[in-house]
Amino acid sequence: MQRKYHHHSFWLIPSLVLLFSFPLAVEAARCLYVSSYHPEYKWDQGIRRGVEAVLKDECELSSFFMDTKRNKQAEFAKAKAEEAFAFIKSLKPDVVIAADDNASRYLVAPYLRDTDIPVVFCGINTSAEPYGYPYSNATGMVEVTPHRPLLLALQGVLGDVKKGMYLSAEVISQKRMHRQLAEQFRHEGIALSAKFVNSQAEWEEAWLSFDKEGFIFVGNPAGIADWDTARANDFVAKHADSLTFTAWNWLAPLAMITIAKEPEEQGEWAAQVALKIIREGVSPGDIPVVINRRWRMFVNHDLLQRADFSIPLNMQHIAERVE
Repeated sequence: MQRKYHHHSFWLIPSLVLLFSFPLAVEAARCLYVSSYHPEYKWDQGIRRGVEAVLKDECELSSFFMDTKRNKQAEFAKAKAEEAFAFIKSLKPDVVIAADDNASRYLVAPYLRDTDIPVVFCGINTSAEPYGYPYSNATGMVEVTPHRPLLLALQGVLGDVKKGMYLSAEVISQKRMHRQLAEQFRHEGIALSAKFVNSQAEWEEAWLSFDKEGFIFVGNPAGIADWDTARANDFVAKHADSLTFTAWNWLAPLAMITIAKEPEEQGEWAAQVALKIIREGVSPGDIPVVINRRWRMFVNHDLLQRADFSIPLNMQHIAERVE
């Protein structure tokens, strides 16, 4: 018996050495990015660039696209949300990043609210209140238009401006953005009307109907089914009469002045919060909801010259040129 005991000890000791000589494999954290829209949508691409830049070496990142910009029916969105929830149950992510309004409206609020699945939202327009935030398991960044820089630019070019028109696709997020801007401008004595359209012909008709005494705010056309960017650029070049603004850098060819939100900021912030949750065990409910802070200004000199507008020197110094 003694010899048998020593025989087993001889093989047991090297086995223990081997066991503790190598670190045990640690399963990587799983992160899920849920987009309200589709992969080709430029705003979503910007958010994903921000997310991926932060998380590329930190977790296994999966994506799900609800595609509700091209498919605006509520029934479609509900079906995609149900599909997304099934994917979440199978993936079991350590954190979900929910981008833009419909991911919160159709997925987070009905399925994930106050569950044990951490959620970080971003890109929600103007306010998170319509979806019942805050939740115990969620926090996020709200997307607001930089109205103060926009107002200063308006007054710098037009002086005592009194009215403008918001022109965009007929989608809920754009209506909310119009309400936000209209309320801010109202306090400055500026009336901001709105035209929400479903076709490019309606968009052009609304543009031509404006009486040119104020400004046109070029809202997001995503959601106009037959939108043709080249056609829009040609149209605006021929009818650059009113001062035009936008808040999206990819729409800069359609506007004389662009004061753009940065989608990358939304993605970077959401991903950094996701890391806090994964690494430090911070509860999302303990992290305050914030708003975006970064913006960039672009000036389209070709359109300004066609309309015989000039911009103040201080704007010229800080603005990037639209090529």
